[in-house]
Amino acid sequence: MRKYWLVILCLGFCVGLTGQSTSTVCGVWKGILDLPGTQLELYFDIGGLDDELSATMTVPAQAVYDLPVDCIQLEGLRLSLEIAGLDMSYSGMLVKNFFLGEFSQHGMKFPMSLVRSELPQRLRPQEPVRPFPYREQEVTFRNEQAGIALAGTWTVPEGVSEYDAVILVTGSGAQNRDEALMGHKPFLVLADALTRAGYAVLRYDDRGVGDSEGLFSGATTEDFSYDAQAALSYVRSLPGVRRVGVLGHSEGASIAFLVAARDASCDFVISFAGPGIRGDEVLMSQSRAIYRLSGYPEAQIDQALVLNRAVFDRILSSTSNDAALRREVEALVGDPQAVNQLLDPWMYAFIRFSPQEALRRISVPVLAFNGTKDVQVLVDLNLGAIGAALAEGGNQQVRLEALEDLNHLGQHCQSGLPQEYAQIEETIAPEIIHLILEFLQSTLR
Repeated sequence: MRKYWLVILCLGFCVGLTGQSTSTVCGVWKGILDLPGTQLELYFDIGGLDDELSATMTVPAQAVYDLPVDCIQLEGLRLSLEIAGLDMSYSGMLVKNFFLGEFSQHGMKFPMSLVRSELPQRLRPQEPVRPFPYREQEVTFRNEQAGIALAGTWTVPEGVSEYDAVILVTGSGAQNRDEALMGHKPFLVLADALTRAGYAVLRYDDRGVGDSEGLFSGATTEDFSYDAQAALSYVRSLPGVRRVGVLGHSEGASIAFLVAARDASCDFVISFAGPGIRGDEVLMSQSRAIYRLSGYPEAQIDQALVLNRAVFDRILSSTSNDAALRREVEALVGDPQAVNQLLDPWMYAFIRFSPQEALRRISVPVLAFNGTKDVQVLVDLNLGAIGAALAEGGNQQVRLEALEDLNHLGQHCQSGLPQEYAQIEETIAPEIIHLILEFLQSTLR
């Protein structure tokens, strides 16, 4: 849902060195891009020995850290850097103790000098530091239906033989077990807090990510729900486990709803910024909120969303994601790349998916909370819908909380826009951790 000047994608690697000592160029170099209405700081960390150089790029404002540079060359006094997947390059001439040159991306060129610097520190005060006061174990478990093994981390409180457990399920996009994104590791922070409080926690890499097998591409929310159900079965089989539930963030909440609706061994559900309405409605409301906060005129927003609505309606009325649908959507959109994104198996399924049916079948205790400044899953549209569906199914063990001034990641924020996520030092608001622990203590006592 984000559109930035730099888009993270890296390809191969090549090096070159002619006529200069590596000591001339090795180290950290900082450049400042003057873009319309803003400035963007870029850092290049160059290292190497003899005739081989390597480099990485860091862009703190976009939570890009240590992105490999595909090609770096030093020919005489001229330094060249290239990241092919971003269609980005830099070329500069060494003048005394700085490089005077030009940054280029997508055919646009900007003057940019590089000066010696240090990499900026990422302040993430909530991230725990080893040694931890609990046991930590690397584990694997199988989703037999998909024929894949999933890898994760199992943390267990010390000094107890029995404990309740929480399974953490990530949001949309390929995520590792820490749900690392935008320079934050929310699930690492959350797992640490829960385990210190006496609960065992399993967090795992999405299929096709980290040490987990399978392919992420082509998988849908339904597919991911069977990964989470396999995690539930695995935790159930471990000695010492009493009760176990699923905590899902964003799309992970929808996954948790699906698991609890069909598996009676799930003892509770926690929805962290989860949607309660159909996917197309989530996307429409999200787009409008972000456009408004970004300062677009209302008439322009309406015009943009007319096309979105037409495409979504066509997808909703389709019976299959086939060539005929593709032709119709392409006729509406005109851009083959946009069509690829819209008809990606995950997106196609997400647009059509509503959590309502699953919610009506959940009978175990549910905690659902959303931030009032969440512009990706709007609290007013989603939290009440979750509660209404649970009530329709007769579930009276429900707690709904709208948390003031928190964004989609559960951080205290100013606007709630995604571009703030990386700039905020806080990873998860303390009141979220307090709320979860209070719910677990009251539910599992």
